[in-house]
Amino acid sequence: MDIYRYPLTDPVEGGKNAPLADGATVATDYVMFHRHRLNYEESGRSYYGRSFPETKSQFTYDDKRVYIAMPKTLQTSYQPRYTSIDLGVLGASTVAALGGDISNTDNLSAIISSAARAALPEFTSGAVSQLASGLSQAAGLAGGLNANSLQALTRGRVFNPFKEQIFQSMDFRQHSFQFKMVSRSLEEAQMVRNIITYFKEGSVPAIGEATNPNADNAAFGTAVGSGGLQGRISSTFNALSKNRFFQVPDSFDIKFLRMNSDGSFDGNGSGKSIHFNIHASVCTGITINYTPDGQYTSFKSLGDKMVEVPAIDLGLQFTELKLVTREDVEFRGF
Repeated sequence: MDIYRYPLTDPVEGGKNAPLADGATVATDYVMFHRHRLNYEESGRSYYGRSFPETKSQFTYDDKRVYIAMPKTLQTSYQPRYTSIDLGVLGASTVAALGGDISNTDNLSAIISSAARAALPEFTSGAVSQLASGLSQAAGLAGGLNANSLQALTRGRVFNPFKEQIFQSMDFRQHSFQFKMVSRSLEEAQMVRNIITYFKEGSVPAIGEATNPNADNAAFGTAVGSGGLQGRISSTFNALSKNRFFQVPDSFDIKFLRMNSDGSFDGNGSGKSIHFNIHASVCTGITINYTPDGQYTSFKSLGDKMVEVPAIDLGLQFTELKLVTREDVEFRGF
C-alpha cells in the first residue's frame, strides 16, 4: 500500500544541547484519509444506504492512504434538531387528559368537555377581538385587536401558548480541515501533488464505464461521420448512452492517529483513532490556495509530478454518511 504523508520528516529532530521545549519529536499526530468505493450489484435491487442496519455492503478500498499532520484547528459539532410548537390550552388539556395513550377513548366525552372548558376564556376573547377587528375593517377603519391584546389591555395578562420543543432528528456531522503545506524538498513537492490529486480524484464522479477518458469522445466522432443515417443515429445514441450516468464518488474513512518516529502507531498497532471517531464521509468541498501568503512565488525548476509553488493552503470539507446516536457516543467513541 502506498502512503502519501506530509511532512516527510519530523518537525524537530532535537539534539543534545536542545532545550526541553525543543526536544526531539518522538511521535506525530496525523489525520488519516482512506478512500473506498461501494460495490453495487448489477441487478440494482439492493439497498445500499449507510443508515439501514441490515445492509451488507461490500467496499473496495484504494491502495493508497494519506497522512497529514494535524491542522491548527480541530473541532466537531453535534446538532440535534428541534421544532417549536404552540400546543395552546386546548392541545395541552387534550394531551394531559389522554396521558400519552392516543388509543384511550374510554372517557372521550369527558376529555372533550374539560378541554373545552379550559379553552373557553381564550375562545371568548378571540371571538370578541375578531368581531371588533371585522367591524373596523368593514368600516374602513384602522385596527388589529386580537385575543392577547384584549387580555393585556383589560386584565394585564396574555394567554400562555404552552410552547414546547419537539425533537425531530439529528443533522449529519460536518468536518472541515485546513492544512498549510510547505514543500521543503523535491520529494515533498511531489508528495503534496500526490495528496491534492488523491482528494480531487475521490471527490468527483466518473462518467460512464470507459477507462480511457477519450474513448467515448472518439466513438462519438466516428459515429457521426459514417454508416449512413440510420447507422449514424444508432451509433450516436450508443455513444451517448455510455455517458448517461455519473458514478457516485468515493467515500472516505477519516481517523486521527499518532505515528511514532519508527513508523509504528500508538495503541498496540491497532490504528485506533484518538480524539473522536468519524463515520464514513463524503468530500463535499475542496479549496486549494496557491498563494496563501498573498504573493505568487514558484519554484525555479518545474516538473509534471510536483506542485510548482512552495506553499499551498488545502481546505477540505466532509459530511458523514450516518447519523450519530447515543450508542455511538457511549460505546464507539464518537
